[in-house]
Amino acid sequence: MILRLRGILLLTMALALTAGWLAPPAQAQKINCSNEHRSGKLYFDQYAKAKAQNRTDEAMSLVAKAVATFGLAVELCPDKPDYHWRYSLALAEQANMYLGQIPFSTGGSDTLLAGAVEKFALVGEHFEAVKDVKDGLKGKNRKAVRENRGHYWVDHYNEGLDYMSDEDFESAALHFKICRLINPHDPRAYLQEAVSLISADRREEALALVQTERMFETEDWTGYEYKIEASSERFATVQRNIFRERARFLAEKADEENDLDKLDRAISDYDQLLEWTPGDANLLFERGLVKLTGGAVVTLTDSTAGATMYSEAAVDFRAAADVVPADGENAQFHADCVFNELQAYVNAANEPKALEVNLEYVCIQSTDPAGWQFLAAALIGGGDSAGAVAALMMSRSLAGSEVPVEAAVGNATADDKAAVTELGDPGLVMTYQEQSSGNQITTWLWPEKKLARHYILGTFISEVTWCQ
Repeated sequence: MILRLRGILLLTMALALTAGWLAPPAQAQKINCSNEHRSGKLYFDQYAKAKAQNRTDEAMSLVAKAVATFGLAVELCPDKPDYHWRYSLALAEQANMYLGQIPFSTGGSDTLLAGAVEKFALVGEHFEAVKDVKDGLKGKNRKAVRENRGHYWVDHYNEGLDYMSDEDFESAALHFKICRLINPHDPRAYLQEAVSLISADRREEALALVQTERMFETEDWTGYEYKIEASSERFATVQRNIFRERARFLAEKADEENDLDKLDRAISDYDQLLEWTPGDANLLFERGLVKLTGGAVVTLTDSTAGATMYSEAAVDFRAAADVVPADGENAQFHADCVFNELQAYVNAANEPKALEVNLEYVCIQSTDPAGWQFLAAALIGGGDSAGAVAALMMSRSLAGSEVPVEAAVGNATADDKAAVTELGDPGLVMTYQEQSSGNQITTWLWPEKKLARHYILGTFISEVTWCQ
């Protein structure tokens, strides 16, 4: 009996061992995307309550769990549109929590900031992914994306505007960057970020930003209505302005640092601008200024190349002057163009062109002492000593003190009195004292007659005419 039982026991054990040996190994519980999605919603609801009650540490832990579970649900079932936008909500909240901690962190700001920006990039990516799956463009999914993406976008856009008002352009640029990550279709964020970057002296980044194609898009597939109408021409204008800002910046640095590379880049930017808007008088004038000041930089290493650049500046100023009439409402701009052209030819040592332009300038700006001073130098160079002295007296008189015409005429006693009889009352009377002789030189000008006479105590010295 015992033996039989012993045999039965052994047989039973053998069968049990065989069964165990042949049975498949235990399996882990299968992950279900629906379960993960439901868990994510639960964690997100709990997060919202903790956040409302200012339980920050708990809220951070709960939103992290929501992000993890929603992320797993999306990974397992990427064809579910609501999984994507709910994942975006959790990511946006987590990123905002990161940003909220940055001012209070001790040494972790850069890490938190990088993490927040990375999260916002995923926010935009998964909002955008909704349209690529079945039913993403329909009903509640479309509405959820429009409303929730709009909510986060507006919050950060307003933050950016506030920082701009406070002139904290770095922070403003960050929030506008977040906006365009959340919704890459809205061009306003590109525009404001570019402006903020320019204001923060980050012109290269601004330029790169406005060269992106998305900046010129005007429609969002969710049907989000923009507060302002955007057009490609508007943003092309922004692009041109950023080129212009960079060109000015490079030109300034080239002059300060005697940097030929920056000079070439500044001129290249103006070349591009003038390709976009040919014949723009302001751009021609500005490029002329860059070449006028840049000529000095080039001359340091190559006087011939410097003279060439000065001559190119003169050409730009002439082109700008030709666009704006000398007698129009922008007559002063025309005169400034001619004066700078004069300086450019003087610096290029092109005496014939300098004299030609000089005579034109005193014709249109007869009361500018600088024009007469240039003319005096040109006449000395040409051997006309008498003309040079007269022009120099004009220059010094015009830079001197004005005498009331009525008083000058009333005190006239000799040649100046005879001039009144001959020519009538002058339109302007100026005076100065010569340092060498101590003589008081008085210049009477009849602008409408294009004529001026110099006197010492009423005695005629010389006459100057222009535009005759």
